[in-house]
Order: sequence, then structure tokens, then C-alpha cells
Amino acid sequence: MKRKIPPMPKGKKVSLPEEDGVEEQIVATLDPSGADTEFGYADGQSFIIEYVDSEGQPSTRRIAVWGIQRGTQGVPVLAAICHERQAARSFRIDRIKAVIDYDGTMHEPPANFFAEVFSMAMDAASRTQFSPSISEEEKVFHGQIWQVVRQQAKLLARLSHSDGCMTPAEISVIVNYLAGKCANAELVLGRRELDWLHDNVARLLPDETAPEQNLKQAFDLQPKEIEELIWACWAIVQADGEIDKAEVQLLNEICVEFTGHSINQAMH
Repeated sequence: MKRKIPPMPKGKKVSLPEEDGVEEQIVATLDPSGADTEFGYADGQSFIIEYVDSEGQPSTRRIAVWGIQRGTQGVPVLAAICHERQAARSFRIDRIKAVIDYDGTMHEPPANFFAEVFSMAMDAASRTQFSPSISEEEKVFHGQIWQVVRQQAKLLARLSHSDGCMTPAEISVIVNYLAGKCANAELVLGRRELDWLHDNVARLLPDETAPEQNLKQAFDLQPKEIEELIWACWAIVQADGEIDKAEVQLLNEICVEFTGHSINQAMH
């Protein structure tokens, strides 16, 4: 099933110029690998931005970020899918005037949001008109957390969205599982880190254009870890009280990929 893009929050409307600025249409590679660690990790985080483009045109739009590139004068550029244009676009962070989550939460200043969500280095995030308030220690710890959980987070978010939406109950299952992965890696998460992880998971949207990968090879999990992941997947399928065919189909594919057996065979 095609994923559903979350609606705009109450009181906010999509606003676009007739045509986006020339710079915004020159799109950098949508690279989710997060190769430039100064700029953090882009894994499909989705949110709303209020933006003024290279030609001075304002807009309000929903985006999903799949790459962060170095722009002119070292200013980070978000390589993203614009959900309104249904096309790739580039957005300089110093032209983003506000960031809004789908629940209506406004993040000001934007620099603080970039540092927290992408684990962006302070110097890079500060290349907006405001400086972030998150500490360097917090930023580094968030980066360590995301390095441990990012693969599983993206896979579980994909499963959650396979029926068209991600519910609060599914997010809770994912966060609990990821917190366990952190504990196994000797990363102790407090309430602040759990809240950060919850918000980051809630922003993830699956990349429909991403190539299929050999999950077992990519994840390199031990048998016990595979068992825990499969049970987490099954918990997500049941979390909203409905067994959706699309979720079960993807769960079965995941199970076969990791174990060589269908979900019914693997859980008995």
C-alpha cells in the first residue's frame, strides 16, 4: 500500500510559489548514508518547513530528508523529497525560517532542531540565524544512539507504515525495542533520550524508491538478535489491534529474509 503523507496540522496550510527557485531545483544526491558526519544522519526524517527560496519566495511544505550536503560557504543543504511537488528539492538550512512537526509543535530556533534530529555538528547547525541550545555532549550521545539503532529503526518504520500509517502504539513498540538495543550496547537512555528517540522514530518515512537489500547480510545479527527483531515486528503488526494484510506480507518477507522460513514457521 502506498504510504500516506501526514496531513498539515490545524491552522497550517501548504503554500507554494508558482515555481520553485532555481537553486532549490538543483538537487544533490539523495544519499541516506550520512557520509559527512559533521552534518549528521538523514534517514527519511519528515516534517514541515517554512522556507524562503533563493528568489525570495516564501513557502510552507512537507518534506522528507534523505541527504545532507555541503553548500556554498559550508552551509548544510537538505536533499529532500518535497511531498507537495512530489519531486526532489534542495533546501539551505539558513533559509528555513521555522520547522513544524505534524502534531503542530513549532521548533524554534531551527538550528536546535537540526542538531537534535540529525545529530548535526554544532558549527554546522549554527550556520542559520540562530545558535542551537543542545549541548555538544547531548549531540554526540544522540549520534551514538542513532548509529546503534538506525538500521532497525528504518526497517521497523517501514513495516509500521506499510498499512498506510504509523500509530502511537506502533511507535511505542519500536522505541521499546530500540531502547533494548541501546542497553545491549551499554548506552543508558534517560527520559530525555527516550523522548528524542520517540520523536525521531515518529518522523521516519520509508523511502519507496530505495533498492531492495539483503537484510541478513546488511544487519549482521546473531540468531538471538534475529529472534528479538522478528518478535518486535510481530508486536508492531498487532499494536493497533488490527492485523493488516500489507503488514503481514512485509513481515513475512522480513522473516523469510532473515530465517529462510515464513512467519508461521519461524514462530513455532
